Amino acid sequence: MVSLHTQIPARTAPPYQQREEYAMPAPRPSIAQISPLSLETRIYERISARLGPRIRNLSVRVLGGRVRLQGECSTYYSKQLAQEATLGVLEHEAVDNEIVVAVREISRP
Repeated sequence: MVSLHTQIPARTAPPYQQREEYAMPAPRPSIAQISPLSLETRIYERISARLGPRIRNLSVRVLGGRVRLQGECSTYYSKQLAQEATLGVLEHEAVDNEIVVAVREISRP
């Protein structure tokens, strides 16, 4: 016989929500919260660490709430990776990717 007065267990969050590693990441800072020089340095170091020598003459500038990337690379893929690395530092800011894709000619003797 079922009793109508039995305790219903309290609802708990699903296991995937109880674990710390599934917590939402902290929002990334916006340009207004970081000094332009510090932001330029963070972006430059992130691109350099991820792409190494694939981006030549890399220049990162923060002007009026926009980030401008300049330099040269051999493939559109490298250009895209540089932009993705930049977006990993920013939240909602615009990126002007002016990296030029140019294949270097190798001189042969």
